[in-house]
Amino acid sequence: MTIRRLTVQKGVLEQSSVPIAAMFDSAIGYIQVTGFNHGTAAKIIEAMHSLSRQGMRAAIIDLRFNSGGFVTETLSALNIFVHSDKPVLHETLRDPNYNNESTLPEEAIYPILPLAVLVGNNTCSAAEMFSGVLQDLDRATIANRNGACTAIPGVATEDEKS
Repeated sequence: MTIRRLTVQKGVLEQSSVPIAAMFDSAIGYIQVTGFNHGTAAKIIEAMHSLSRQGMRAAIIDLRFNSGGFVTETLSALNIFVHSDKPVLHETLRDPNYNNESTLPEEAIYPILPLAVLVGNNTCSAAEMFSGVLQDLDRATIANRNGACTAIPGVATEDEKS
């Protein structure tokens, strides 16, 4: 029997919230967003710029396995695609004195690029907010094959269409 010594070092394993950004074909870019963590909006911008340099004329944002994240990061990501001085999010907590409305005050970087957003069973929380705001502002087509964690109003699943 041979005994081998193994050394294990503790550390932080970085996992990108934008693991895939690629051209689907010569005109359509594809970006998978797995969470709205710190830095996600910057990673989406970086991916969008890269795909634009490759000739992207439309984008697919895949949120099918996005379990959510930070509201502030989600708002920053939304502001890449849309500008709104009107509230896009109204937050209330159990504390009756807490009432917050969020807008998208910055000019959008990609305000007219055609967008499709993929959602599914594992699209939850902030990812639902992202797709819902884009839908409510008529900024994106939402494709939902299997339903999401909670209902996104106005998005029909394949089962509901038949």
